[in-house]
Amino acid sequence: MSLINKHSASVISSCQKRSFRILALLFLLVTTINAQANYTVISSSVIGRKAISDCVDQIYKFNFMKAEFLTKQLAQQYPAHPAISLLSATNKYWQWYPARGNKQLEEQIRGLLNEASNNSSKWLDGSGRDVPEAMFVYFSAEALLARMDNFQHATIASVGHAKNAYPYIKKSFDLQKTYPDFLLVAGLFNYYREEYVQIKPFYKTFVWFMQDGDKTEGLKQLKMASQTSMFSKAEAGIYLAHILTDYEKKPNEALPDLFSLAESYPNNLYIQGKLAEVLLSAGKPAKALVYIQNLMVSNVTGYKDLALANRARYNLLTSNLSQATNDANQILDAKVKDEHLLALAHQVLAAVDSKQGRVSQAKLHYKKVKELSEYPILTDEADNYIRNH
Repeated sequence: MSLINKHSASVISSCQKRSFRILALLFLLVTTINAQANYTVISSSVIGRKAISDCVDQIYKFNFMKAEFLTKQLAQQYPAHPAISLLSATNKYWQWYPARGNKQLEEQIRGLLNEASNNSSKWLDGSGRDVPEAMFVYFSAEALLARMDNFQHATIASVGHAKNAYPYIKKSFDLQKTYPDFLLVAGLFNYYREEYVQIKPFYKTFVWFMQDGDKTEGLKQLKMASQTSMFSKAEAGIYLAHILTDYEKKPNEALPDLFSLAESYPNNLYIQGKLAEVLLSAGKPAKALVYIQNLMVSNVTGYKDLALANRARYNLLTSNLSQATNDANQILDAKVKDEHLLALAHQVLAAVDSKQGRVSQAKLHYKKVKELSEYPILTDEADNYIRNH
C-alpha cells in the first residue's frame, strides 16, 4: 500500500509539473501575442496628432526626405507601430508613382503595407474592442494595396483587399461623426460601391454581399472629409477632384477645391498635373498651360509624361493639330505604363483624325481609349463617336 501511495504521489507530482509547464507556456504565448498586438494610440494626444499631421503634410508637399526624417522620429517614440509602416509606405508610394518602374521600391511599399495591415489587424484582435486608429490604418493599407493591384489588372487580388477591409468599412459609418477621417472611408465606399457595378457589371459577382452604396452621399462625405479630416484632407480632395472630373464629368465643380489643394501643396506634381488635366477637361486651356509648363521642366519621368499628354490635349484645344499629333505619338512611342496617359494620347489622335476626315482611323483610336480607360469622361466620347460613325 505504501508503494502504491508513493507511486500515486509521484504520478500526481509529474502531472502537476506538466500542467504547470503547459500553463506557463500558454501564459508566455498570450503575453507575447498581446505585447506584439497592443500599441499606443498615437492620435490620442495633441503631440501625437501633430506629429502624424506634420508627417502627412510633408508627404503631400513632396518633401520626401523631410517626411522620412519625421517618420523615423515617430518610429523612435512608437517602435513597430503600424501607423509608422503606413506613413513610410505612403511616402515611398508618391516617389514610385506615376512612373511605377522601380520594382525594388514597389516591393518595399508592398512589404510596408502588408506589415501595417497585419500589425493593425493583430492590434484589433488583441485589444478585444474597436480601436479607430488601428481600423483606419488597416483600411488605408488595404486600400493602397488594392490600388496597386488594380494597376496590374489583378482584379481578384484587388477585390480581396476590399473584402478584407469591408468589416471596418461598415463600422466607419458609425465613427465618421466622432472621427472625421472615416468620412473618407465611408465616402469612397458609398461612391465606388455603386459606380463600379455600373461601369463594370462583372464586379457584382464580387460585391453582392456588401451593403448598397449611395453616390450622392459619398460625394458629400468626401467633400466633408476634404474640409474636416485630421489626416486625410489632401487624399480626400484628390479623390473628390478625380471622381467629379473623370466619373461624373463635372470638371468645373472639381476646380475650386483643386485650386485650394494646389495652393496648400505647391510642389505636389500630381496635384499640378491633375489641375492641368481638369482645366483642359473644363475647356480652359490657357489656364492649364502654366501647370503643363511646370511639369515639363520637372526632373521626374512620370510627370513629364503627364505634361506631354496634357500638352497634346492643349494643342488639340487650341487647334495646333500637328503638334498635338506629335505629342500624342511621343506618349505612345515612349511605352509609358500609365494606361490613363495612353488613353489620353489615343483620344487626342482620334479627335485629330476625326477633324481631318479619317473616320476609320478615328474609330480605331477610340476603341483603344475604351480598352485603356474606365473613365466615362473618355469612354462616353468614344462610345458616341463609334455609335454615330
